[in-house]
Amino acid sequence: MELTVVGAQPGDGLRDAAFTAHRTDGTTPVRTGLRPCGFGCFTGTATLTGAGRWTTTVSVRGNRGPATATRSLPLPAPDGRADFARMLTAMGRLHSLRMDETLRGSTTGPAVLTHYRFAAPDAMAYSIAGGGSAVLIGPDSYHRDGPAAHWQHDRGGFPFGWPTAFYRSEFRPAAAIRVLRADSEVVELAFVRPDITAWFTLDLDPHTFVLRAMHMRAEGHLMDDTVTAANQPISIRPPTGSGRQATAVHPRTVMHGARKLPPAGQLLYGQRPRRPAAVRGSRREGRWPQGAEARPARLMNGLSVS
Repeated sequence: MELTVVGAQPGDGLRDAAFTAHRTDGTTPVRTGLRPCGFGCFTGTATLTGAGRWTTTVSVRGNRGPATATRSLPLPAPDGRADFARMLTAMGRLHSLRMDETLRGSTTGPAVLTHYRFAAPDAMAYSIAGGGSAVLIGPDSYHRDGPAAHWQHDRGGFPFGWPTAFYRSEFRPAAAIRVLRADSEVVELAFVRPDITAWFTLDLDPHTFVLRAMHMRAEGHLMDDTVTAANQPISIRPPTGSGRQATAVHPRTVMHGARKLPPAGQLLYGQRPRRPAAVRGSRREGRWPQGAEARPARLMNGLSVS
């Protein structure tokens, strides 16, 4: 097991981390302590006998109080690489998509709400609640800082394309892809991107394998996306009054307080973000802002069992 505490701070004094698991049929629980493996990181091993559905709990104590997280999952968890590949193929065939996104810098921080529209082969528009908007069509980008601001236009930035290679760029390199649930209602996958230390869960339509929802957890970047429509008519055109030149903008580059949260915008263009500078207890601001306001520290789904 590996446990990651998102939003941990140097003064938290995290300690007494533990892992507990029991099968739903009443098997005697298995419990083991976890040892530190870095700031906000704990690891350990346990032997779980018998396949089936297990309820796992991780816990840790700190100066801001205790924190726990519980998850029910099948063990051994089935390999999810085939379903992951089917999802990438299904998303690559889409003609249009509407999506709502909630982005926070910490578990208790304010949410940035964004509505996205995508249209093949090269168009996207987004609007941030109470904030700016943008339209990307091929090499042209248009943006404004608020509903009452003037549109500004830039040509010659990153050529935008969708859905070709879009989701492969966003989700890869995916490691430890596992199926947490597969039935007539949903296919749920979990995986980690080790290059940016981010954990993902995907909810897929069990018939088409089109994405329904995505949940991403990383330091200072807690993101939940919900697909509201797929392959419905969407028209994305250049906004009127957008003649002024400005610096090109990236999708999902939004303001959170006084800080920008750019990582996902980099992912969409196939650029692999560097490992965050502001992790493992450093107070330096890096690519992933710290969730300093999180109270208490919350354990996210950073559990890997083999």
